[in-house]
Amino acid sequence: MKYYILSALCIEILYPKTDSVIDQTENQSTSYLILGNTVKTSSLKKVLVLHEKEGNEVEEQVWIGQDELLKVTAIQQDLSKLEVNNDYWFRVLVQQDNYECLFDSGKFKVLSITAATIFAFACFSSVKADSYSEAIARFCDGLEVTAPTVDHVYVAGSNATVTPNERTKTITGLDLYSVDGEGNPKYVQNTWAGSYALQSSASISDDIPADTAAGLYYYRVWVTNMINGQHGPDCIKTSRTFKVTTAAHVNDAGFTSYAQALDDPQYYKPEFAKGCFGLKVKSPAEGEILKLDSFVPVELKRDGASQTDSLTKVEIYKAVDGPDQLVDTVWSGKESLADAFMYKDHLKISSDKYDPNASYYYKIDVTSQVKGETCSFQSGAFKVSSS
Repeated sequence: MKYYILSALCIEILYPKTDSVIDQTENQSTSYLILGNTVKTSSLKKVLVLHEKEGNEVEEQVWIGQDELLKVTAIQQDLSKLEVNNDYWFRVLVQQDNYECLFDSGKFKVLSITAATIFAFACFSSVKADSYSEAIARFCDGLEVTAPTVDHVYVAGSNATVTPNERTKTITGLDLYSVDGEGNPKYVQNTWAGSYALQSSASISDDIPADTAAGLYYYRVWVTNMINGQHGPDCIKTSRTFKVTTAAHVNDAGFTSYAQALDDPQYYKPEFAKGCFGLKVKSPAEGEILKLDSFVPVELKRDGASQTDSLTKVEIYKAVDGPDQLVDTVWSGKESLADAFMYKDHLKISSDKYDPNASYYYKIDVTSQVKGETCSFQSGAFKVSSS
């Protein structure tokens, strides 16, 4: 039996995600590994917890057996033996048809340790959905960060107000992020941590650091769900990106001018303001030569702090003089994006669109967490050989 480390359309680790923080208290010494599954014949065979030590992966087996995966499966795990402030992640072995596949969770951190509890496997009948996208929606839909908005402009050192809006959850953290010139999210600082119960809305005030550089920024809000009295999956929602400038001046007529022009794309790229950042098409890479009629992995790498949301279309284009030529739509639908995502395309190009000297590329369409916005990303340009 061969093992494959895959990022597939059929299995997703819903929780923990990258940068999850599990706060363990006297009343909570366990958390949950939550898996989403869209394949009828998938079985869980093993669960490992891993961390790095001196550059090597150290693993501990926490469960082994054979259990059918439901649409959503929650596995209760004992955290009592994990060290405070170390980074951990889970690896699960899943049987799918004739393959055994390994899936990794995002890295998480434990803040405090208390008494041990026994590891147990549990499938919660209270969490039922037709797909893992619907399952996570049960926890997180209805939550929206309504401020700041794209129209807000703050001067470094000034105060911002963050306003999440939802029904009944608890805010447990607020982080400030920036977007660099290459579209990479950058963690700036944790601006607030605690326990703030939501009713219909809440507001948290934050001072933007005085040494903050000009550019686009946004907040990530951590919202905690409880399942049967235990810490369930965190919902992570983001504000719209907003502009930070290093200085502002109000003249005698009452008009405000800023140190950076608010339409300067060097600081404020419109695509990033739509939430189109933090995603790269890693393969095919620039300059590759692919073989016609082969299976091509289209690999996406998504930053855990990206505002990109769901994959909706994969197309292949041919670069020509004038507008590039659409060769084929190889996939369309809607699939939630994991932080690593791969689609395998059977590369076929009709004779009237094939040219061994031409450059081709994949175009990826995704939705944004910003309402009503969509994004497009491209792979590197590659050649296609017929033999």
